[in-house]
This record gives sequence, structure tokens and C-alpha cells, in this order.
Amino acid sequence: MRVAILPRPRHTSECAEQCRVYGHKRGDSGMFAIVDIGGKQYRAEEGCQLVVDRFDAAEGSTVELKPVLVKADDGLRLEAGDTKVTATVVEHLRGPRLVVFKYKPKRGYRRKNGFRSALTRLAVEKIG
Repeated sequence: MRVAILPRPRHTSECAEQCRVYGHKRGDSGMFAIVDIGGKQYRAEEGCQLVVDRFDAAEGSTVELKPVLVKADDGLRLEAGDTKVTATVVEHLRGPRLVVFKYKPKRGYRRKNGFRSALTRLAVEKIG
């Protein structure tokens, strides 16, 4: 059985549109933190927005994220025990439509499924 997952476009206008929709923006401060959300790590700066897997929190609520690494003016710190990253849940949304098409050649076996991931947009407010 073969599984075909259609690739996402790279460096096209559709990709730029997708980045605009999901808000992959970075702030311009020199301080940032690498946070762990749902088993994945994201770079967070004050004023930036992150699109992560669905987060169990109501829209408008404030959440504290677990920092793994913090870069401040005094250098890089791996153990960020006293540092807290505060973010606000902006909205819950769904990702782009992916088409999963399974087929077996010469047998007439065809299965087409769609998939959209559940996502959450977080606005990072404060690192410190």
C-alpha cells in the first residue's frame, strides 16, 4: 500500500499568504526564550505570536509557558528556573487542509481522506 501526502508549497505566494494568516511574526527585542509546548519547542519573543497545537485554555486567558532556554542581555541560560514566559490565547483555529490519498496500483483500491489540525494562536506578552 502506498500513501501519498501532498507537500506544502515552498516560497510561493501561497506560502507567504499562509505565513500572513498564521501570524509567524517575530518581535525586534534582543531577548528570547525557547519554550516547550505540547512536546515541541518554539522560539518566543515579547510581542510575537505563536501558532501551536491546540492548547487547553479559553480564548483571552493568560497562560504560563515552560522555558527551556533563555537568551537575555547577560547571555544564554539553559536552566531557566526563575524565568516565566507569559502568553495570552488569542484564538483557536484550524490548519490548512491536507489530502491523504491511499491507493494500491492495479487493484482499484482508492481511499481519499482530508485532515485539518486543531491549532491555537498565542501572543507572547512577557519574558522574565
